[in-house]
Amino acid sequence: MAEALVVGALVSGSISLVLNRLISPEFVNSVVSKKLNRKLVERLKTALLAAKALAADAEQKQFGNDHVRKWLDSLRDALYTADDLLDRVFIKARIRKKVRVRLPLRLNLSVRKMVAKINEVVKRIEDLQKLKDSLDYFSSRLSTMLGSIL
Repeated sequence: MAEALVVGALVSGSISLVLNRLISPEFVNSVVSKKLNRKLVERLKTALLAAKALAADAEQKQFGNDHVRKWLDSLRDALYTADDLLDRVFIKARIRKKVRVRLPLRLNLSVRKMVAKINEVVKRIEDLQKLKDSLDYFSSRLSTMLGSIL
């Protein structure tokens, strides 16, 4: 049970960390305007905000439901991936700022790969949100059916 509390706290903290990095002036000024599509960043923010609300609910429900606990684990993994990708984006932005020269085409391809990976993370978080909705639906149906039987 203590492990479940820690997992829940890690998920909420991870979401807040990633959101704070996305809205930081450094990220907006040096990255969004130049390298990443604003719509992609907005999609990630929206997915994270929705995930934050769902995670708060899931943290309460994880104690009696293994599926919810596994869902939280999957969300945590997606958030760690998002945080790692943001680290890479920040590092590349800082390198470009210090070097102040055109970097080779290879790095431009790397940016495209990064965008593709961020798209994958957004999709994972959105899919996890849909799964959580399904888990809640089945959980409430089961409770209703058990209540009518008892």
